[in-house]
Amino acid sequence: MHEALVELFREQPTLALGLASAELGTDAVGPVRMVDSALTDAIPASYAADVVLAIGRRRPRLVIAVEVQRARDPGKRFSWPVYAWTLRARHRCPAVVLVWAATRPVAQWARGAITNGPATFRPIVVGPDDIPRVTSSAQASADLSLAALSAIAHGGSSGGRLVLAAFVDAVVGLPSGKGRTYHDVVAASLNGRGRAVLEELMTYRQNKEPLSEWARGHYFTGRAEGMAEGMAEGEARLVLRQLARRLGLLGPERQAAITALPIDALEALGEALLDFQTLDDLDGWLAARAKQP
Repeated sequence: MHEALVELFREQPTLALGLASAELGTDAVGPVRMVDSALTDAIPASYAADVVLAIGRRRPRLVIAVEVQRARDPGKRFSWPVYAWTLRARHRCPAVVLVWAATRPVAQWARGAITNGPATFRPIVVGPDDIPRVTSSAQASADLSLAALSAIAHGGSSGGRLVLAAFVDAVVGLPSGKGRTYHDVVAASLNGRGRAVLEELMTYRQNKEPLSEWARGHYFTGRAEGMAEGMAEGEARLVLRQLARRLGLLGPERQAAITALPIDALEALGEALLDFQTLDDLDGWLAARAKQP
């Protein structure tokens, strides 16, 4: 899932410029190209940004390290300043870190100042509220990556149907590999309501007019449901590993309760567990979740 979201920025390098333009101003205007994202000049090779973009024709005048952040990760608050300073030294120009945060809580966390003695570092953070609502089919077709982010950010909210309709209009005629990739990353990122609207719109287009071959197969075979189930299983395995590392052995009853959670609850647990200190914290979270309608 992380790599699929990163691919949105690789597919359309100018997407990051548009999202950061308010803070970067005229520095974010000009030719853009992807450059090496492994930061190996003076630090271990394990440091690598998701995407690194250089702005300028020959020698870059600005470098942007793009990070896709689906959950809080305390380690990133140590690595993000490294990205900026290493890229500044390598390219001999200003360098910034742009964080795309999948949820509002993650965006709020990422915006916190990172201090190192008297120095302070802040990444540029783009959360769901910063993503424009793409409601025009023409605009969605012209910038599919932005349309996909818009669908992820707003598809499950009030007025999200217009955003999802524009996305569907743009994606249904694409070749099989590209169309399926865009659709699946949006479907897997949406909550129950947004995913249901997306499926409804795809089914409507199916009945209204011919679609591309991948879109027809997607809904004739029920592939969307299978994809969502697979995403939930993968999320459950990840959360269980994180909990075991943080709290120790969970036991079969707790594991079963966690595995039975829907994907939106698993994602919420993945964020909440960073604050857990004991198994009692986990049990309290599960009990509170069980009381929700």
